Amino acid sequence: MKTPITRALAEQALAIQLQTIPAKVVSIAKQCVLDWFGVTLAGGSEKLTASLASVLEAQGGNPGATIVGRSVKLPSINAALLNGTASHAIDYDDVSFSIPGHASAPVLSAVLALGEEINATGAQVLEAFIAGYEVSCRVGALVAPGHYMMGFHATSTVGAFGATAACGKLLGLTSEQLSHAFGIAATRAAGLKASFGTSCKPLQCGNAASTGVLAASLAKHGFDGPVDVLEHRLGFAATHSDRTNVDAALGNPALVRDFSELPSEGSGQDGYHLLFNLFKFHAACYETHATIECALNISRQIGDKPGIVKSVRLLANRHCDDICNIQQPGTAFESKFSMRLAAAFGLSGIQTADPGSFSVENATDPDIVALRERISVELVDDVSVSVNFMTVELEDGRVFHASHDSSIPASDIAEQGDRVEQKFMALARPALGEETARRVASETLQFEKHPSIRELLILLSI
Repeated sequence: MKTPITRALAEQALAIQLQTIPAKVVSIAKQCVLDWFGVTLAGGSEKLTASLASVLEAQGGNPGATIVGRSVKLPSINAALLNGTASHAIDYDDVSFSIPGHASAPVLSAVLALGEEINATGAQVLEAFIAGYEVSCRVGALVAPGHYMMGFHATSTVGAFGATAACGKLLGLTSEQLSHAFGIAATRAAGLKASFGTSCKPLQCGNAASTGVLAASLAKHGFDGPVDVLEHRLGFAATHSDRTNVDAALGNPALVRDFSELPSEGSGQDGYHLLFNLFKFHAACYETHATIECALNISRQIGDKPGIVKSVRLLANRHCDDICNIQQPGTAFESKFSMRLAAAFGLSGIQTADPGSFSVENATDPDIVALRERISVELVDDVSVSVNFMTVELEDGRVFHASHDSSIPASDIAEQGDRVEQKFMALARPALGEETARRVASETLQFEKHPSIRELLILLSI
């Protein structure tokens, strides 16, 4: 690959200016911030987050950045690591099929920690976040689909570049310095899908965030790295994928329905991947969301005339077998990666928007298990990863059908904002209380107007 894409992405990121970004994109970015606040507060109470907090708090250091949901502060690199892990701990953070993975968590975890430490304004942080988000998606497009299909956890590997871009922009790096920072980040970009279902999956997200703060800070202080790390014959793309797609990486964003196929350049969408951002409204792996929506659709069709389920047939892409087809989940985390259990939850009326629903108790409930065992998953090649087809047959002979495509972004951004706020309130209320949670939601809507993000982040400490 001869195209100097490392430098090109650095220049693109640094050229982004908040005042020229379409209002629709800015609105979605603020929704991402509010969503991150909610899932990070909820993830902060997880056992894995507490374990990491114990280790990092014992290390001490300059108290420069807030730990969401805690009373302590840590140096920005460690704060990014801890908050980044918390933000992905319950697997409820937003996603982008361009990566494919969780777009906002690594970038926001990095830029909020660094932004607080250097006392950045809300406008500076929001601008940097948008730049970092776009870089994540463009690096994802560069190495798709081979990177993810080979077993790399793109949220962490690709997210490290987005976090670095955001922090580099916040620190005022030149394109040469940011190219060095990308080279530094590439040496730390790591993450494996083999870790899914364990504490290491969210830890990898935190690692990407901390890499962003470290790489940009080192470059600011003259540390060097390979400035051609994306295009080098032994660089990131060549060693982490079986092909590269420069046109998709540098061109206009496109709707991605199946990240197991080669991405294409889109028709425009104002040139921002953020317009294809997908928020999660079910607290499970995003590849189970089409399953849940199919089950909810059929439940509505059945209405007030319930019957005994005889069988459920679910058609899904073969790739899902590597991600969300755990047959007999026995832990809370495993239950988030089981299409069979997701279908059983949806058909049983279990509230999948509540993270607490994905518990050992529900996963092993005899009635739920009995229903789960009547659900068969058929893996095929001619269905997109984002699409599921479901057929439910009842004992009385009635048959119901449903399908759902989870890759389609919301068309009504205001309505989406209302849903994100409702989700945030449900997640934040237990930790912050009603009054403070509502204040955070209100202040986040005016995020770019804050003269210092410290004023807002202090509300998220407990």
